Amino acid sequence: MSGADMREIVSQNANMPFLPKPFDGETLKARVRAILAQPASGAERVAAPSTPAAAG
Repeated sequence: MSGADMREIVSQNANMPFLPKPFDGETLKARVRAILAQPASGAERVAAPSTPAAAG
């Protein structure tokens, strides 16, 4: 938690999701769900692991 001014925090983290304080549990859950519901950008996607070919 920071005691810094909210405007300063927002300006330093302009591209990050931000939840201003104070907030309750329902607000937190709603915001987290909204963030997780967004599609991932290409850089953040992880390819599924490939299975090794069966020796035979």
